[in-house]
Amino acid sequence: FPLLAAHGVLWGAGHFRRGQMLARVLSLPVRDRAAKLERLAAFAEAFKDINRRVCIETYSTYHLTALHGVDAAISVGMDATLAQALNSCHTARREARSFDAKEKQALFSAFFLWEQNNVVQDAIEEARGALNWPLMDLISMRPPIRFAYFDTPTVLLFRRFQDKNERILQGQRAFAIAEAKGWDNVENRARTYNILPEVAFQNPTEAYRTLLNGIGLRPLTAAS
Repeated sequence: FPLLAAHGVLWGAGHFRRGQMLARVLSLPVRDRAAKLERLAAFAEAFKDINRRVCIETYSTYHLTALHGVDAAISVGMDATLAQALNSCHTARREARSFDAKEKQALFSAFFLWEQNNVVQDAIEEARGALNWPLMDLISMRPPIRFAYFDTPTVLLFRRFQDKNERILQGQRAFAIAEAKGWDNVENRARTYNILPEVAFQNPTEAYRTLLNGIGLRPLTAAS
């Protein structure tokens, strides 16, 4: 899940940049151009904030279940299905056995459904309401998503990105493609966005510690 989410963030960086360029052209004849562009910038920032929250939730749920167990996680409000799926992941890690395709699919689905329901949906609707620019709303809700690990002709085409069911369907499709391509390949292809530093791929543990040191936190080594 975090690997595919990373592809989403890295692809989105270029998508938002292209959207801003298109908006500057489309807004030329508009009287309140500056206000529209300012609202579009806030709209893009709202989507980036969704990505930040998903990152936080991924990190927190993983370590919460690893350090304190399923019951403790559920007692503080975590979805039971997600907690159980994460527990299966931790069990496989502790037993030093591989996590099979069925288990990966179950964990991905549990987390993807949870974050769509609890993080993404309301935030998208709020961002759309604040945009108040029907043309850019229409364009932004029909993104042609092509992650770096896709084959050349493969694109996730959306009719209504605000439709949670459509996002879930396309997310499952992205997972199936990644499973077929192999996860090492999916990770390696993240280099091609030319955004993450090379140390993130060569020595992710060191990159992780450097990131935490930069914000004054220490690693949670018990779940490493």
